Formats: sequence, C-alpha cells, structure tokens
Amino acid sequence: MTIDQEIKYYNRRMTKQKALELQPLVLRNLKHRLHDKEYDEIFVNLGKSYLSAIDGFESFLTPKTEVIFAKGGIGKKMAQMKAWLSRGQLW
Repeated sequence: MTIDQEIKYYNRRMTKQKALELQPLVLRNLKHRLHDKEYDEIFVNLGKSYLSAIDGFESFLTPKTEVIFAKGGIGKKMAQMKAWLSRGQLW
C-alpha cells in the first residue's frame, strides 16, 4: 500500500493488533515524508488504536518540532484541530 492508494473497506475497525502490523509500513512512509523537512509543529488527531501505528515517528523530526496530540473525545479533538488550523491562517 502506498500513501496515495485508495483504502478499500474503510468501514473496518482499527484494532491495536492491526495498527502494530501496519506500523513498519506507516513509519517507513512517514520517515520518507518527513526526511530533511523542518516543521515548527505537527498536529496529530488520531484515535487510540491508530496512535500505535505511528508510535516512534517523533524520532524522524528535528528537535525543534513540537508535536501536539489532540486529546479527549472526537468532538474535543475536532475543536482542537479547528483551533490549531485557524491559528495557522491556512485559508
């Protein structure tokens, strides 16, 4: 699977076991995407099971990159993400 490949059967529930199975591929893709790039901040909005798939990605970042993890239920996470995006004036 590549980062641009369509996800089939998206209505499947992510399990911790599946996230750990996907972790090497996910980390390899993140390492490729993050390689030689500098970010001030990265905002992560993932459910608990999905977080297992990216565990360790911080090692690909420069020391100055701040990683912000959304916390709480889905509504709170979405509000945090909206506030973060609004702060950056992306539109």
